[in-house]
Amino acid sequence: MKSDYLAHVSGLKGMGALIVFIYHFFYCFYPLFIPAGMQSAAVEHVPGVNLLINGNFAVCLFLLLSGYLMARNAQQYGGLDDFGLAIVRRYLRLMIPLAVAATLSYVLCIVGAYRIHAVSVELGNELTSNYFNHVSFHHLLISYGWAPFGYHVLVGPFWMMGFILLGSFLVMAMTIVIRRQRPVIQMLTVLFGVVIALYLEAYYACVLAGMLLFLIGRQRVSVPRTVRIPVVLILLAATCWLAADQEGVFYYDRYKNMLAVFFFVSAVLISKPLTAFFGSRPLDALGKLSLGVFIFHWPVICSLSCWLFLNWPIRSQWLLLGVIFVVSLAISLLLAHLYNRYLAPRAAVLQKWIIDFLYRCAS
Repeated sequence: MKSDYLAHVSGLKGMGALIVFIYHFFYCFYPLFIPAGMQSAAVEHVPGVNLLINGNFAVCLFLLLSGYLMARNAQQYGGLDDFGLAIVRRYLRLMIPLAVAATLSYVLCIVGAYRIHAVSVELGNELTSNYFNHVSFHHLLISYGWAPFGYHVLVGPFWMMGFILLGSFLVMAMTIVIRRQRPVIQMLTVLFGVVIALYLEAYYACVLAGMLLFLIGRQRVSVPRTVRIPVVLILLAATCWLAADQEGVFYYDRYKNMLAVFFFVSAVLISKPLTAFFGSRPLDALGKLSLGVFIFHWPVICSLSCWLFLNWPIRSQWLLLGVIFVVSLAISLLLAHLYNRYLAPRAAVLQKWIIDFLYRCAS
C-alpha cells in the first residue's frame, strides 16, 4: 500500500456508496415505507438515521471528497502540460467504467429485464413511473462520450458524474491560480470561490469546499484534545440536524446537505477515533468498490430487485424487502468486485493506449 494512501477517505467513499444504494432502494419501494395515514416515512426526519437514506447527502459527500483528493493530487503537477494530461486521464478514468455500466443498462432494458415500471404500477409509485419508457440505441451511443458530463438516460445516478468531472477541472484551474500564493491567501481565495459558487451552483461549491478542507489540513495545526472532543461532537450534532431538517429525502435542500457534509468530513479529519473507524479494513474495502457499486447498483435495483419483488412468494412484506435488499446489495458488490478484478486493469491499459495515441497524433 502506498504511504500516502488515505484509507479513511476511501472509507468515507464506501459509506457514500452504501447510502446511495439504500436511498435508491428506498426510492424504488417508497410507498411500502409510508405508514397508513402519513404523508412521508417517519425515518426521513430522524436525525442520524436520516443519513442512511439521504441520497443528496451522499452526493455532496462524493463531490467534497472528489475536490479534496483532486486538490491533493494536483500538488504534484509541474505545469500546464501536466494539468492538460490530468484532464484527459480524468475523463477517460470516468468514461470507461461508465460506458460499461451504460451498455449493461441498455442490454437489460431492450431484453425486458427492467421491471421498475411494473413495480411502480403495482405500488402506485409516481416517482419511478417514467423510467426507461423511451430508450433507443442512440442513447447508448451518446452515453459512450457524454456520460462523464452527466448524461443519465440509461443510468439515472450518472447525473452526478458531470459535477465530479467539471468540478475536478475547476479544482485544477484554481490550483494553477493559487499555487504561488501564501497559504492564507490560498485558503481565502478558495473560500471566495466557494461563496461565488453558492450563487451559481451549490454542487461546485461542494467540490471547492473539499479543496478548502485539504488546504486547511495541510497546515497541520495541532488541536488540543480538550478542545477537539467538544468540537467534533458539535460538528456531528450539526451534521445530523442539518441532514434531517429538510422537507424530505426527495425534496432536499442541497445547501443544508452541503454544509452537513462539510461538518461531517471536518469531524472525521479532526477526530482520530473517527479517522481510524473510517480507515478500518471493512470500510476501506467498501471504499475500493465504491465506484463499481455506484455505477452498477441502479441497473441491479431496476432489474433484479424489482423482479424479485414481483415474483418471490414471501408473504411478509418486511421480510421480502429485507431479503431483496441483501441479495441486491450482494450482487452489486459482486459486480463491483468483478469490475475491479478483471475490467479495471484492462481499462487502465486502454486508457494508456488512448493517451499514447493522442501524443503521437499531436507530435
